[in-house]
Amino acid sequence: MSFALTLSFYPPKAYKHFRNKFNATLPHPSTLRRRYSTFKVSAGFTYEILPTFQRIVREKDPVTVLGALSVDEMALCRHVKWDGKAFSGYTDYGTRLNSDDLPFAKEALTFMLTAVNGHWKLPVSYFFIKGLDVTVRANLVRQALDFFKG
Repeated sequence: MSFALTLSFYPPKAYKHFRNKFNATLPHPSTLRRRYSTFKVSAGFTYEILPTFQRIVREKDPVTVLGALSVDEMALCRHVKWDGKAFSGYTDYGTRLNSDDLPFAKEALTFMLTAVNGHWKLPVSYFFIKGLDVTVRANLVRQALDFFKG
């Protein structure tokens, strides 16, 4: 299953090729979507990755673990959705505020830690934003770096 989940991050055409090559022993893409939908994450920092990161550090000992923090922004369509519990589509910095007074999110800001001397990637956090000034952006980067110190 882990190979299939990793392969699903590549273009769909690549997954389809391998699935055909291995006579459908890889799960159908809808099975993978259901598997991903079981992960309950919300905007903010992804604390669920800390045990994985600690395991990586323990396994590399005494080698120093080197990682690069990547920051990316993606444009979002203006859309508000009710999932039965809360609205989504508004700005969200991981504070769990839920109000229709919040502005609509225009972008998703993501942080990813990628190994420099290894073969792993960890999603650190994501935020739904409507533009950020330099001070707030610098503060989020600092928080992302401090996230792994504890």
